[in-house]
Amino acid sequence: MAVMETRCPHCGSKTPTLLPTFTVVPSVVHFRGKSCAVTPMHVDILEILLDAFPRAVPLTELAQLWDQAPKPPTDIESTLSVQISYLRRRLALGKMGFGILARRGWQPRSGYALVIFDPITP
Repeated sequence: MAVMETRCPHCGSKTPTLLPTFTVVPSVVHFRGKSCAVTPMHVDILEILLDAFPRAVPLTELAQLWDQAPKPPTDIESTLSVQISYLRRRLALGKMGFGILARRGWQPRSGYALVIFDPITP
């Protein structure tokens, strides 16, 4: 496992944290011995968020999931928000130990990021 330093947003102290190891296979995500069934759209969202971990992924980058869709939704931001909500619910029900947070920037809901609820420190 790789190690990265995380910085406390309140005091600025640095803590070494082991990067999480996720396994995403068609329709199932595995993390620390737990698994959760997900839809193909959720797999795509998770793969983008995992590649970017720990940084937030802008909405514009996540919206590209619908670029090749035969009939893309008319309001991609709302559709993405609903899909993230469903995915959060599935992860919470599976008690997976990680979740998805909205990151706010200059615009409301400017992106999403994975967060580990109980990081392992070396």
